[in-house]
Amino acid sequence: MPIRGTIHDIDAQRARWLRYRTSQRLTIEAGEDFALGGLGRYVDGLDLRLVFLPEDPDADGVPLDRDTLGWLKERRPTPYGGPPPQWGNRDRATSSALVMYDQYRDDAGWVRFLALHRHGGIELSPGNFAYQVRDTGCARRVRAWSSSPWARTTWARDRRLWAVSGLSGPRQASRMARACSCSFWACG
Repeated sequence: MPIRGTIHDIDAQRARWLRYRTSQRLTIEAGEDFALGGLGRYVDGLDLRLVFLPEDPDADGVPLDRDTLGWLKERRPTPYGGPPPQWGNRDRATSSALVMYDQYRDDAGWVRFLALHRHGGIELSPGNFAYQVRDTGCARRVRAWSSSPWARTTWARDRRLWAVSGLSGPRQASRMARACSCSFWACG
């Protein structure tokens, strides 16, 4: 979906996204803390964070209530066959998102999570993505993308939430990998 409006509108929208990405530590300036802002800070050993951005990070179109949480918890078929991903047995609301996650001990971080943000964005981390081979971080490409089509398809297919909220569909998908050499990203 192209950005619409005057050049001033476009510049204002880009400034809002830069402010949001900076707060989430999704800019190059974050350095070693890259991707560890926002919900990423709750994940133990975060190595992959997928963020599907809506049109406007300041939008307030998704109600963070029990009905929306019920929608988020629905099991949906995957576009590639097989069982749907497991996002967790716990749920919580933050000031900006509804989150499903797994946490095996109260004193530990999350293992994986799926979040639906108030602005309409979807964020997920499948957990246990990277592994070490001779001091080099590696990742299985198929595992990373098995979650991505599910989120994109879910977002596009279940239009009732987006129609009620007045939000448009996904604007941009970003993937942030940590602790692995990411040469395989060029392939996909």
